Amino acid sequence: MLDGVERVLRAYYNLGSPYQGDEIKEDERGDFRSCIEPNCGMFLQWLASGDPRTRTLLTSRLYPKELDGLDGCLRKDLEQMDKEDAVAFFHRQDVKGTRAEIEMACESVGYHPLSLRLLSGMIVRDLKNPGDIIRAEYLLGTAYLMKRNLVEAEKHLTEALSRDRKINLVELEPDILLEFTKLRFKQNHKEEALKFVEEALQIADRCEYRLKQADIHNFLAEFYLDAGDFERARTHGEIAKERAECGYKPALEKAEKMLNDIEGR
Repeated sequence: MLDGVERVLRAYYNLGSPYQGDEIKEDERGDFRSCIEPNCGMFLQWLASGDPRTRTLLTSRLYPKELDGLDGCLRKDLEQMDKEDAVAFFHRQDVKGTRAEIEMACESVGYHPLSLRLLSGMIVRDLKNPGDIIRAEYLLGTAYLMKRNLVEAEKHLTEALSRDRKINLVELEPDILLEFTKLRFKQNHKEEALKFVEEALQIADRCEYRLKQADIHNFLAEFYLDAGDFERARTHGEIAKERAECGYKPALEKAEKMLNDIEGR
């Protein structure tokens, strides 16, 4: 099995690929789906040629261009999971509940297969696997925040932060705090938002979490831009750009766009 193959493709070939979203720059020839290394493309074609007497399962956000039109390759696009399959999956994971309860839980994460796996794990596991539970609560809070369901977002982020601090899981704490910052900002509690983001930045600076620093400074740039403080917005935008230049493309593009917006004012 080859997992996360998009990381060898041009669109995702950078150090920030684990944090990169689904928005990518496409080109007419489809080169954004090509392997960055020609030998890698040849290897994928060899796997699909029938020479190796085995089957390979490959997962990727993008379909590699080198596999286009090959008879030895079967493409399956994974969208949201079917309701029937989702309920059956939860039952196989030993999740107890009525069909309606399970469907409601699945609906909260849009029936996304990976999210369902995290959600089912959060339900059936206990504190023997705290990291999984904390990350699941964090992802649920983030998903609800994106859907502007602020009540549910706060519930899950509060649980994530509480569990995180019980075991001192420092690596995830800045991410949770940043989502709390966005939540308070959307609730128009800007002083509290600033308190959360400054705490997140202190941890990220102390631990030298460069990619997290980029995300946090990007938010601070947005925060001060919204407040009309262009000088502070520019300062944080420049820091975010510098931190993201290690290959964190989404944060880099966001910082550059913000700096251009600031210069245009």
